[in-house]
Amino acid sequence: QWLKDLGMNDAQAKTIAKIPQKRGDGLDHNLKPTVQRLMDLGMDGSQVVRTIKSLPQLVSYRLEDKFEPIVQWLRNLGMKDSEVATTIVKHPKLLTLRLDEKLIPIAQWLKDLGMNDAQAKTIAKIPQKRGDGLDHNLKPTVQRLMDLGMDGSQVVRTIKSLPQLVSYRLEDKFEPIVQWLRNLGMKDSEVATTIVKHPKLLTLRLDEKLIPIAQWLKDLG
Repeated sequence: QWLKDLGMNDAQAKTIAKIPQKRGDGLDHNLKPTVQRLMDLGMDGSQVVRTIKSLPQLVSYRLEDKFEPIVQWLRNLGMKDSEVATTIVKHPKLLTLRLDEKLIPIAQWLKDLGMNDAQAKTIAKIPQKRGDGLDHNLKPTVQRLMDLGMDGSQVVRTIKSLPQLVSYRLEDKFEPIVQWLRNLGMKDSEVATTIVKHPKLLTLRLDEKLIPIAQWLKDLG
């Protein structure tokens, strides 16, 4: 009933109500303040449901330990509360990261590469696989894109379009495609432009898609 009083419909209230909480935790202890806090940021009922369904452990967090530090960090990057809410809805696993181990070092490293605050902020909030840090995936991916000749805005555009890129092993996915494009006669600057315009190219398998397509085009003359 409390969830309905907040403005959620029956389906939304039912979905949230059945999210398991830690034994002994009740409505007032975790669920109620978590839902209220999400709505205070500007989320509507459907966004609250989406966030908690994606990250059910959120209702067992102590807000002051996990949630509030991330919210404040995003505000310090220049986000309004509505932007913070949108970011959390799109990337709820952001709330599982530790500021001191992941988010602050990532943002600073990106700025050191020459990205402005907005660009660094956008990349830093892209979630990575649990256990992957700055050096493991994000850093080599961003560095490789810039080595091809991309500037900060192009790196941001590419990773925003294909966030799973930061969880790829470069030698498995990225490098074979880059080499294939070079073999077609492209310079690195042209490879970079192609990836920026068509980032989903990096999701295709060479043997199943790209090589047969290229051969077919050649056969057409």
